[in-house]
Amino acid sequence: MNTTTSKTVSVLLINLMFFMYSFSLFSNNSIMEWYGNQNFKFSKDQEELKVLINKNPWESFSLKIDNIELMNNPVLNFQIKTNQDIVLRIDVTDGAFVSCENVILSQNITSSEAFSEVSFDFSEVLSDIDLAGETYLLFYVNPGKKFEGQISILNVELFKGTDPQKPETMVESSSELRIYPSPATDYTFVEIPDGNFSLLKVFDTSGKELISTHVEHFSGSEFKLNLAGITSGYYFVSLVSESNTLTGKVLIR
Repeated sequence: MNTTTSKTVSVLLINLMFFMYSFSLFSNNSIMEWYGNQNFKFSKDQEELKVLINKNPWESFSLKIDNIELMNNPVLNFQIKTNQDIVLRIDVTDGAFVSCENVILSQNITSSEAFSEVSFDFSEVLSDIDLAGETYLLFYVNPGKKFEGQISILNVELFKGTDPQKPETMVESSSELRIYPSPATDYTFVEIPDGNFSLLKVFDTSGKELISTHVEHFSGSEFKLNLAGITSGYYFVSLVSESNTLTGKVLIR
């Protein structure tokens, strides 16, 4: 199937979604509701969304999001696991335009008992989207092929990313912890304020501690945080003292 045909199919699927199966799971100000036809069976296990799939080649399920017009450079972050190796493709649509010519994500996901982190910035296609209407993310598992299996999705979050034209811009969290650059690759800098902070810790979005290092001698200066070997995604960075904890976020690409 060529790109134009897949785009037409995607639009038709969106137009029919309100007559199909819907499932509410994530309900912050931006994440709204999941949709799919009878070939996508949704179930909830605590905060985990399980999707049992028996689909035709270009069928997709979707995530409705809201308030995206309030964000510059929106970034979606989530965790996924699958019982077999897959290709995951994600497009964005407003029900009329579909980002087929500018796919916002196409990523190989390896079968595993553990969740993998997925993050993507879809700001580049927003100029073609009617943000005043409804916005959907289309999830294709093995696009263009039939697929039978199960995937699980966890911790879906929509963030306001940094300006992609200014990757070195400091990102200041509400707790005043400053981390730059973000997005980062092999390293980032963390400003260590005065305040007797002894430890710097890095956690993934599931709360697993990945790094713990002493920073007593960096008070009032910056600490170069080595990120080599850490997979892409959002992570939390915390500075810990006896009486205070400051926390910020960093996006690793």
